[in-house]
Amino acid sequence: MTAAATESGPTATRAPNRVCSLSNLCGPSCVATMWSTSLREQKVMLMLRAYVDESCKVEEHDFVAVAGTMASLKSWQDFESRWTAILKHFGVSALHMRNFAHSRGEFSPWLGDEQKRQDFLGRLMRVALETVDSVVGAVVDVRVFRSLDDAERAVHGNDPYWPCLQDCFSIAGNRAIDFGPDEVVEIFVEAQPGLAAKATDLFDRCKIALADPAMRLDGDPGAIAERLDSITVRSKSGAVPFQVADWLAYEITKEAGSLAMGPQRRPRRWPFDQFMSHRGHIAVYGTKESLLRKSPLGDRL
Repeated sequence: MTAAATESGPTATRAPNRVCSLSNLCGPSCVATMWSTSLREQKVMLMLRAYVDESCKVEEHDFVAVAGTMASLKSWQDFESRWTAILKHFGVSALHMRNFAHSRGEFSPWLGDEQKRQDFLGRLMRVALETVDSVVGAVVDVRVFRSLDDAERAVHGNDPYWPCLQDCFSIAGNRAIDFGPDEVVEIFVEAQPGLAAKATDLFDRCKIALADPAMRLDGDPGAIAERLDSITVRSKSGAVPFQVADWLAYEITKEAGSLAMGPQRRPRRWPFDQFMSHRGHIAVYGTKESLLRKSPLGDRL
């Protein structure tokens, strides 16, 4: 594992945010937009961390999403301090979007109190936008994935989570490149049965595939694989940043479901628009063609 980064020195300068959006799920291909902000003048290693979470179980939903939120260690410390202060102010222990959305558990007394709910999310979103560097993620239409033949599914590990995880890892590595020639990113995955095992397995295989010289970016001396430092499985209860990754994954899945409705689609949710106004990359695999054209990593895994 790469040596721990210093916490001293200047903070990376943010470039102006640009907007990225999900492609129409009914479109002909996967469209994934990524910020290409150049921060190569940054000399101080920040040691980036990306916290990755998933949205739902395949057997229960039409869509699955994996999302990651990325920042420096120093920014995550600021995030955790401010985020937990808001939770304490509102008398809850954590944000879990399934419970919040349906007013369950700690949020059951909030049922019908829209002013309180909006105030709560508004404060948390402000913290996220002021501390998180970038957001990454991907969503797969499970019905489309199941329509692939055996050989086509095998390219994606016979699991719709695989293309999602692959995107999160490779884009996190790309984002580290933007920060400088020596910057790396640690990946933290929630300790969920199934997801953690898939993520650790695919992380190792991605590093091998991404080490291919063909995967080097123009002008960059190192492969993306060199920017992926390590992967750690950790309980959500022991890592506050998983809460914002959970929120992002939830919003991506909700928007994917809305887009699939075509002309009857719902208006975009406010949290989704806020996340997408930030530096990030989201991939949508809503057609068979988009999965068949998925990343050249497919045949290397």
